[in-house]
Amino acid sequence: MVTIKTLKLGLLGRGIAHSQSPQIYKSLIGQDFQYELVDIPCSSSVPSFDYFSKNFDGLNITAPYKNLEMFFHQSTSSNTEECEALRAVNCIKFIDNVSYGTNTDLLAFRELFKKYFYGASFCDHFDQVIVLGNGSMARMISFVLNEMKIPYIKLFRSENQSLSEKLSTFLSGLKQHHCVTKKKLMINAASRDFYFDQVISDQHIYYWDMNYNLSHQKTFFQSINFHNYMDGRELLQLQAEYAVKFFQTTPSILD
Repeated sequence: MVTIKTLKLGLLGRGIAHSQSPQIYKSLIGQDFQYELVDIPCSSSVPSFDYFSKNFDGLNITAPYKNLEMFFHQSTSSNTEECEALRAVNCIKFIDNVSYGTNTDLLAFRELFKKYFYGASFCDHFDQVIVLGNGSMARMISFVLNEMKIPYIKLFRSENQSLSEKLSTFLSGLKQHHCVTKKKLMINAASRDFYFDQVISDQHIYYWDMNYNLSHQKTFFQSINFHNYMDGRELLQLQAEYAVKFFQTTPSILD
């Protein structure tokens, strides 16, 4: 367990009262530190970069503010190639008027994808990845899939059609193919507001949700006897572990 002096960390996002980050960081870091939820209703109300650098030692950023340009442009990125490609950081440490940023979303997702799906096991069981959404998480997932040369498509809402409507059309086409031998890996990178309400089977789909603690979603899947479901709780834990390692890396905000 890491011993620290007075330390203040924060999470910037919208609608984040449900967040388990404070408890996770407490288990990883220990005692004597503050973790503040900076819950901001709209981007125009997000405090300045200078405010965060003066009031926090470390900051995590979640939806819908991961793509705010100020965090990327005013941070020295540690995993530069990835951050440059995504033009986004979601974890920042502030030391002596200098800020350092990284993208723990990418690091954690890449590790878990390799753990559960990558390699021969993917080719044996899956023929395609379906990414739901078009925000920062979806772009990060696309980056990793391109990196690993995994075939995928993206489904996301448009001006004339909701994501649910597009999903319904896609799944209807899938059900017409009666000789399906491999599954689709469906990764939900849409917001917590999105509710998956399509009837699917374990034969066709494995559903990996980047969100976590969605009891209504679990209840729905149970009601249709669907078991191939994994939520984002392990991803959140691993993101935090990468963040703590980042905070410890020289120059460190942790003793």
